[in-house]
Amino acid sequence: MCHSAELDCGTGLRAPQMGRRFLRQVLDECFGPGHPGDEVRGDIALVATELLSNATRAAQHVVRLTVDVHRTWVEIAVTDDGPGRPQRREAAVTDADGRGLSIVDAIGTGWGVRSVAGAHRGNGLKSVWVRVATAEDPLRRLLCTQ
Repeated sequence: MCHSAELDCGTGLRAPQMGRRFLRQVLDECFGPGHPGDEVRGDIALVATELLSNATRAAQHVVRLTVDVHRTWVEIAVTDDGPGRPQRREAAVTDADGRGLSIVDAIGTGWGVRSVAGAHRGNGLKSVWVRVATAEDPLRRLLCTQ
């Protein structure tokens, strides 16, 4: 990957907002303002918000956002110490929630859940990740080793 950045978001309700702001800064540093385009940036922000919102509800002490950037993709991973493993489900029309991972699945080129080595205060850590494709812009090249 070309660039990796990480932010401890805390478990408060402002974690998704903090994560979006951090994500925007990382994308600006890597690609410059305006690239990838607004639609792709919106998609990346949406999946980050969904993952951060889920983690904030589940976490006890840890919510961490990791952003890995490559020339043709951005991978978002959100790590938390909440119990269980998230699973995609089909929400009924009348359900108030339950659509987050379906949105992540629809936008990403791949997503999953990883166990993370170590533990925090006796709880195992898990990381939910999603990879979103970006169009390579020959005028804006990142220095990548991969």
